[in-house]
Amino acid sequence: MLIAAGISLAVWRHIDLGIPWLTGEQRPVWMIEARIDFEADDNAVQASLNVPDQPPGFRILSEQAASPGYGFSIIEKSGNRTAEWTKRSVSGPQTLYFKAQFIPDENALGRKPAKEPKARNVFWEEPQATAVREVLTQAKARSSTPESMTRELIRLMQPDTRTQNTTLLVAEENYLDLLVDMLNHSGIPARTADGLKLEDARRRQSLMPFLQIYNGQQWLTFDPSNAEQGVPESYCCGARLCITAGRGGRRKL
Repeated sequence: MLIAAGISLAVWRHIDLGIPWLTGEQRPVWMIEARIDFEADDNAVQASLNVPDQPPGFRILSEQAASPGYGFSIIEKSGNRTAEWTKRSVSGPQTLYFKAQFIPDENALGRKPAKEPKARNVFWEEPQATAVREVLTQAKARSSTPESMTRELIRLMQPDTRTQNTTLLVAEENYLDLLVDMLNHSGIPARTADGLKLEDARRRQSLMPFLQIYNGQQWLTFDPSNAEQGVPESYCCGARLCITAGRGGRRKL
């Protein structure tokens, strides 16, 4: 029984934690830390942070929160994982930490959503409604799959290929959100996401925004600036913290 337990533990450590079989073999381990600073005003606090959910190309080794005196939970809802800190009464400067360790794994794929995402309805007013309809019609004529539709739409929205319709729609501050809205309007579930470039001993990194679409089987990532599909080699992308799904500007890690 002891031999069987030892073998089972070794297999589990190798499969789930990625610990090498052989002595001297090494695997890189990345630790990513998010810090939340805020000023409390002597009221109840509920702070939340989107956290990773099996980013493709990486495996999560451990997750840890540093939050003295706070209640802490990780909540899964609609395919999103959120770290949540709560406390009845708080005042003054507050700092919360969340840490996660990752190991690169070429075979690791993003987890398939438990509930298939649906495209949301988007309402457009004139003259934007007519411009959106014409741009989507042009992109659909050049594509045959959700992936090719996304690439064509991004290319049509680039500065050197813009027409009167795309010029009417695009503004520098709304470009990515506009892509998401147009893809959802065309029936393709889409969302924004943030990617973190992995570099040794870097602090307060800015997150890079990406575009993600659901093709009926998995979420696919695109660079909204050049229509390239996939996650850049030096980036950790998946959902949340490494890559944070949802709208919003860049955040610091």
